[in-house]
Amino acid sequence: MINYLSVFPASVGAGVGNAVPSGLWIGADDLIGLESSELSDTGAILEGKLAYALLNSLYEAMMETTPLGFPEPTKLQPFGVGINKFTEGVTFGILRMLDIRDGSVRLPPAPTFGSNLGAGKITVEDIWPASALVASEGAVSAPGVIIPNSVITSYGGTVPSSVSDDGREWVAALIVFLIHRIGIRTASTASAITRRTDPLAVRPTGLSVPQEYYDAGNPTAGITSSDLPFLRLIRENYSIEYEVLVNPDTQTLEVNIATS
Repeated sequence: MINYLSVFPASVGAGVGNAVPSGLWIGADDLIGLESSELSDTGAILEGKLAYALLNSLYEAMMETTPLGFPEPTKLQPFGVGINKFTEGVTFGILRMLDIRDGSVRLPPAPTFGSNLGAGKITVEDIWPASALVASEGAVSAPGVIIPNSVITSYGGTVPSSVSDDGREWVAALIVFLIHRIGIRTASTASAITRRTDPLAVRPTGLSVPQEYYDAGNPTAGITSSDLPFLRLIRENYSIEYEVLVNPDTQTLEVNIATS
C-alpha cells in the first residue's frame, strides 16, 4: 500500500520535483491513533499504522453521517489471540445502483426535493476536518499523507472539486483500494492485517430498491417510481481484521506487525 500513497514526515514547500502528487492531503492530527513522528516509520510498520488510522477514520465518520449507499459499518469485537494481543476489524458495505438505460453503475443519487434534500452525502472534510486538496508539486503544510488522485480514479472513484463537496464516490474507491492493496500477514510476510476480504472473490448481492428511496413526498434518494424498471441495486461487503498489541506498562495500544 505504501507504494501508492505519499507520506511526508515533515512539511514540504511547493516546487518542481518535491515529490508531491495531486491528491488529498490528510494531516497526522486527523489520523486516528497515529502520531506525526510515526510517519518516519517504514515498510510494514508504517503500512499497519496507516491502515489502522484510515480504516478507523472512515468508520467513525460513517457512523456519524450515515451516507447514502453505505450501510452502517460494523466493528468486530476485540478477540484475544495471545498474551496482551487481540484482533479487531471493520466491515464496510457499498450499495451501487445499475441503470440499464445507459449502463452506468454508481452510488444512489442524493435526493433532490423534500426535507431530505441533499441528505446522505459525506465529504472528505467530514472524515478529516483539516484535509486539503493539493496540486502536483504543491506545498504540504504539515506532516501527513497524500492519497493521490490517480489512486482514486484507478479504483472507479471521482475526485471532488473541494473538500466540502459530496465525496461518496471517492470514499468507495478508497475502501476498494485498501482491500486490494493492504498487505496481509503470512508465514513470510510481516503485517498487522490478519484477515481481509479476498478482492478477487467479491460477489455482489442483488437487493430490492428500498421504498423510501422513491417515496413520492419525501424520498431518501434522487429517483422516482418511474425509474424502478430500469434500476438494479447491488451490494458488496469488505472486511479487514488487524492485530493490536497492548503494553500494560505504558497503558498503550499499537498495531502488531508480525508473521503468522
